[in-house]
Amino acid sequence: MSIEGYNLVRKDRADNRRGGGVAFYIRSNISFTICEDLVEPNFSETLFCNVNCGKENTLIGVCYRPPNSTVENDRGLYSLLNKITGKSVIVGDFNLPELDWNKRELLSDSHPFVKCLNDNYLEQLVDKPTRGRNILDLVLTSDESLIQNLEVLEPFESSDHQMVKLEIIAKASKINQHRLNFNYFKANYEEIRNYIKGRNLELMVEGKEVEDAWNVLKKELLQVRDKFIPKRNKHKNKKKWVTKMVVKLRKDRVKAWNNYIKSGRDKLLFEIFKSKLRLCVKENNKAKRHFEERLANNIKNDSKSFFAYVKSKQRTKVAVGPLKDQMGEVIQDDKIAANKMNEYFASVFTVEDTSSIPDPIKFFNSDNELDKLVSLEISEDEVRIKLNNLNVNKSPGPDQIHAKLLYELREEIVGPVTKLFNFSLRRGIVPQEWKDAHVTPLHKKAVRLNVKITDQLV
Repeated sequence: MSIEGYNLVRKDRADNRRGGGVAFYIRSNISFTICEDLVEPNFSETLFCNVNCGKENTLIGVCYRPPNSTVENDRGLYSLLNKITGKSVIVGDFNLPELDWNKRELLSDSHPFVKCLNDNYLEQLVDKPTRGRNILDLVLTSDESLIQNLEVLEPFESSDHQMVKLEIIAKASKINQHRLNFNYFKANYEEIRNYIKGRNLELMVEGKEVEDAWNVLKKELLQVRDKFIPKRNKHKNKKKWVTKMVVKLRKDRVKAWNNYIKSGRDKLLFEIFKSKLRLCVKENNKAKRHFEERLANNIKNDSKSFFAYVKSKQRTKVAVGPLKDQMGEVIQDDKIAANKMNEYFASVFTVEDTSSIPDPIKFFNSDNELDKLVSLEISEDEVRIKLNNLNVNKSPGPDQIHAKLLYELREEIVGPVTKLFNFSLRRGIVPQEWKDAHVTPLHKKAVRLNVKITDQLV
């Protein structure tokens, strides 16, 4: 049963019945450990391994639930699933034909298996029959983003079950974004205000076309950024929950280990090291737990920190591509890929029916000169209110101007910004950059390589 280049991990059926049991084939260059604590006497045909890739661990489990399973067997399965924590993927034949996974809205907690999945935040991903018309072979995961390119293929050899193929993202991907990282919250804004006051921005935008006036104002603000806003320090590999006590105990642990090694591995010093290690782990877990509790309790006031932390725990980062064209060739050019996305989104865009729009109610008499709207003027007070209400925690758009900079310089730029708005109204022109936005397509289901999702309802 061995396969060259793979390690075989198996758990055979305990009794003398024909066949049975579960197994893993794990490539020889992949580090893994068998989870001997994840066992249940009433549900024996199951096997769990922790697979390590870099600093990431993924719990992979395989289960077989016989069709004649008893209530006690099922309780053993549910007890096993209740023990699972962290990033996990569980696959196997669960023999539950009564559950129609294509009609999930009809599945309820009245079925104990469905209730167990819901209680443990596990998602079932297989949506095509794996034996006849039934979905018996399931893929359960604690994080749907761990799984990609799941397919139900042809039957395996003489088996009447179809193969289920999937890819597990075992390591976090990195996206290189080449952009300057400024720390707007550490700048000396008093110094910047004094500099801006001497630049006379109102005179710079006076008499120019709208696009030119905007470019002048933008150029001045970006020069201020480059001149006065400090660069952010390089990211330090320090977890946010790490406290001074955690750092101290980590140093004590390292010191105790070094003493043990220098002593020629004295047993007494090794016991001291183990006690330091236990204290360090306990304090680290405590600090992490308190940090996460604070984030959760403060989500209404600081949702940004909460979601930033959640995002940091994900292995899949927001990325687009690679994509394939209709000929199956990988698209190398970013512009072509963006246009392909745009073509598809335009093709599924809902076009509203404009044939039955009611006539507008007339509030003004067009024959009366006094009722006509002759001009529209934006005041500095109106602009000042908007600048005062800017959310300084938002990231900059395509113009690269941060809201924190605009907020801090609101009194210095309210004049030229007001002039710019009024120029735009009078001439009926909006700078092109004000119409632009960063748009990131988000993958939902099916194959990431395909722009068009042919087998899904969009």
